[in-house]
Amino acid sequence: VTCCPSNSSVYTENGQTKILKFEAPINPEIKFAIYRVARYDGITLLAVNYQHGKVIGEPTLQNCSLAASANIPNGLLHIELNPFVEGDQGTYSLTELSETTTVIECVTLYILESTSGEDKSTSGANSTPTQPILSASGSSFVNSILTLTCTSSSTTQPSNHSLSMQYAWAIDGTVIQPGDRFSFDAISRKTLIISKLLYEDNGNTVNCIAIENEGKSSMQASYALNGPNDASVNASDVITVNEHEDVVTIRCDADCRPPCLIQWTNLTDGNKRLMNELAFGRVNRYHAGTYECKAKTSVTGVIKMSIKRIQLIVLTKPWPPTHLQVISTPGLLHAEWTKAFNGGSLQSFLLQISYDNIWKNLTQVNENDWNNMWNETVYQVNITNVEPGKHSVRVIAFNKVGYADPVLFMENDSEQINFQESTSGADSLKITVMPLSFAVAFIFHVLQRDTIELWFLCAI
Repeated sequence: VTCCPSNSSVYTENGQTKILKFEAPINPEIKFAIYRVARYDGITLLAVNYQHGKVIGEPTLQNCSLAASANIPNGLLHIELNPFVEGDQGTYSLTELSETTTVIECVTLYILESTSGEDKSTSGANSTPTQPILSASGSSFVNSILTLTCTSSSTTQPSNHSLSMQYAWAIDGTVIQPGDRFSFDAISRKTLIISKLLYEDNGNTVNCIAIENEGKSSMQASYALNGPNDASVNASDVITVNEHEDVVTIRCDADCRPPCLIQWTNLTDGNKRLMNELAFGRVNRYHAGTYECKAKTSVTGVIKMSIKRIQLIVLTKPWPPTHLQVISTPGLLHAEWTKAFNGGSLQSFLLQISYDNIWKNLTQVNENDWNNMWNETVYQVNITNVEPGKHSVRVIAFNKVGYADPVLFMENDSEQINFQESTSGADSLKITVMPLSFAVAFIFHVLQRDTIELWFLCAI
């Protein structure tokens, strides 16, 4: 047997009674013919002998019985398989053996795995596909695209059947229809694409249903949005305290699945801590700065992070200025210094000069006074109308909290600055024309003030 001129398909469930209907083309002109119904493995189930179209002898039956609808004299070779069991599936053929062997008709019998709880007495058989496997690709972050694929296999045997697998989807019991955020890959709807995940989707249960010949097999899977959605701290963005006060523990949290790696970084000094709490306790000026909480996780190769920053302001007296430089020329003193930490509030700088061990004020420069700034950190002033001789000059930084320790200007490793008598005879506060070498080295901003209030400090 090499070819079936016709082949029909019959589907049934295990344990049911199944009737296979074959019709032999009875021809009175054929002297002798044997019509045989055989299994796919060659075992004969029914054999009938005909002579000139008449039945000769009794039909031969094996592992089957004649169906009630059978009519052997008229060629209706209907057999009944009762019960139809595992192993009976396959292709059955009707063959005519006369002068030659001819395949008349074929019927392929498919066995369907019965659906649990289904009534087998109802018309039409249902098959239950294998339990689907649900897989995800893409990223499950908020506002990202998530692709879910449902894969199931047919349990119908033989496997060369023409039944198609269809898929249906539901989220928390609600059937998903194409449109809005949802789309499917093809007619089978094997793949569900969620174009934009929402935070409200977090923890939803996705139900994939594989359907073959009206049978159903489902797979439920909860998918959680992987964060962090947003990092948060239990403190305000700006924390202002006085030095030596206690600061409550600052905690950083983020809604993450899987759990996030949380790291605090002091952006002022670069120090990093792999923890979600900052415990300052009693603070000092060195705690002041900007702190950054970074919650980070990685899923399917995609790094997701959320950042929250706070500023800790510790109010204290400022730190003394640094990098003091002085250049004295006839009738003019040029002084420079670099500001240090201002203590958390605006600071000012007071320049003083010592006459006979008595400190007197020369001028005051405010931190935001651009007229006296070389750049953002370096300040400069020009001082004239100072009594000739050697005097000490110092600068004191102060804010609303208090004063820093005074810092002396040095000239040639000496605390005494040599003030030279002006050659111009000028006796008022003004800028003296400097030699070219000094003009190239410095760009001076003219200190223009109508009046200078001199006030005294107690000796520090």
